[in-house]
Amino acid sequence: MRTVDRLKLPDLIAAGEVALRAGEWTAAREQFQQATELGESAPALEGLSTASWWLNQVDAAIGYRQRAFSLHKHEARLGPAGFCAVWIAAQYFAVYDNMAAAEGWLAVGQKLLVEAGPCPELARLMVMQTAMSSDWRATIESCRQAREMARALGDRDCEVLADSYIGLARVTGGEVRQGLGELDAAMAMCTAGEVTELWIVGLIYCAMLAACERAADFARADQWCSVGGFVERYRESVFSAACRACYGAIHVARGRWDAAEQELVGALRTFEEGPRGQRIDALSRLATLRLHQGRPGEAARLLEGFEDHPEATLAMAGLRLGEGHPRQAAALLERRLVALGEPNMQAAPLLSMLVEAHLAAGEPAKARAAADRLGALAARSEGRYLPGVAALAAGLVTAAEGGDPLPELERALDHLTQAELPLEAGMSRLAIAHALEAQDPELATSEARRAIITFERLGAVPQADAASALLQSLGGPRRTGPKGRAPLSRREGQVLELLGLGLSNNELAARLFISRRTAEHHVGSILAKLELKSRAEATAYALRHLRG
Repeated sequence: MRTVDRLKLPDLIAAGEVALRAGEWTAAREQFQQATELGESAPALEGLSTASWWLNQVDAAIGYRQRAFSLHKHEARLGPAGFCAVWIAAQYFAVYDNMAAAEGWLAVGQKLLVEAGPCPELARLMVMQTAMSSDWRATIESCRQAREMARALGDRDCEVLADSYIGLARVTGGEVRQGLGELDAAMAMCTAGEVTELWIVGLIYCAMLAACERAADFARADQWCSVGGFVERYRESVFSAACRACYGAIHVARGRWDAAEQELVGALRTFEEGPRGQRIDALSRLATLRLHQGRPGEAARLLEGFEDHPEATLAMAGLRLGEGHPRQAAALLERRLVALGEPNMQAAPLLSMLVEAHLAAGEPAKARAAADRLGALAARSEGRYLPGVAALAAGLVTAAEGGDPLPELERALDHLTQAELPLEAGMSRLAIAHALEAQDPELATSEARRAIITFERLGAVPQADAASALLQSLGGPRRTGPKGRAPLSRREGQVLELLGLGLSNNELAARLFISRRTAEHHVGSILAKLELKSRAEATAYALRHLRG
């Protein structure tokens, strides 16, 4: 390397690092690319890898990181070499679901870092490898050790990351108040700019969102996302696609189903255009939303190839339940619950559906046992959601046993209404209507009508149909909204009209100023909602119904 090049190289690397901290990925890539053209440099290759990763170019990012690994190892820099290996392992695990490659690179990284002794890279390994662990207690112990090492070495970013992972693990294990407190402190450091590496900021945000979903503290997630703006700023990256899927589930719970659709479809679009290994996060949540919307066929298509994935359990059990196979649904749920172990806050939605499955199978004793397990989890919660769904489950079981469910159902309605969770609040109101059907038909009719209003506002077709059936049995009018079929959105109506003109997806995209992939999504959604099998059927439907 010429003397002038050696003098220029540090400036290029420094400029690239400044661009990375600012989130200017393309500019960073250009700086690091120029640096590598002057000669092989491990810092330049690592920077180029990070910039490429944020730009969804994960294959290229791995290649650059492998080159950096070789340089570090050749020059006996064991800590940096080990961390490069761990980083590569993380991509194979999280992005490509390639456990053989992930475990191989992790073993290489672990060996090098143990040989290197205490160093910032070892502390980061101790935190990052907990992502592959299902033992929340072991995660806490490993992260505590990493936090102390990072603190002694002055690695503030790693210290805060360890705090956030401890918080997530504690929430998972049922120590909800303490865990959320740890996460609040970590998020405060992020939003104050105390964490400088954006990929670590992203990991902390994802930990917060996952914890809020598991603890059903949806308001907390909304509040933090409105403060820092990380998800909004980096929503199109592969990294934040998993966060978007989690945030989409939070939108679903809060009744913002249009926003949920935007987040979940956006996450899937990211996976389609880049790595696809994490798409189950978005697919499973979108499939659950489709079940709420009365679109089981589309839910099933979303899960094709992922039917046995643990993250698909809830949606697959919902499909089996809707098909009239409650014992199959219960078996799926129980298998997943055994794998999770107890206590585990991730079990809550599974237990809620398990109660429903046992009741549908005519097994109230098993339903009571599941409701009791849900109640035990709710006792660990700080919010209103879990006590609400636990009270709803208990009330449904009490009704099946022939007892008076109203005290439990009223308590459920109060919790879920105050938590601003409209679907579950509507289900509580519908259960109250059923409980009042014989003793107070007038009040039952009023509750059923209010439930229908909630369900129709959400687009919850199966629940609206159930409320309508009860209302009709009470002598009320037929439901005026669409029955058994979710309504088309305004944009879908526009697309359907253009399908009637015979336009292709490219022509649809040009006419409506949207991407071709978005046009494809709208067409698929129209087919699912109208229960049509092909584009030709959609064209014929449009000609019949839109042109008279």
